[in-house]
Amino acid sequence: MTSCPQGEHDFPIEDDSGAYCEEHGVTLIRKPDPTQGEAPSVTAPTEKGQK
Repeated sequence: MTSCPQGEHDFPIEDDSGAYCEEHGVTLIRKPDPTQGEAPSVTAPTEKGQK
């Protein structure tokens, strides 16, 4: 399982396409990494003011 970046726990909802934490409102979306073929990568959204 994938850890939620906003809390010290695993995402309660997770599948091959991504993960979601209802408690913190965090969504991770898995997408293919073009440099690695079809292997999925995880992209975490940034908070306002961060890059």
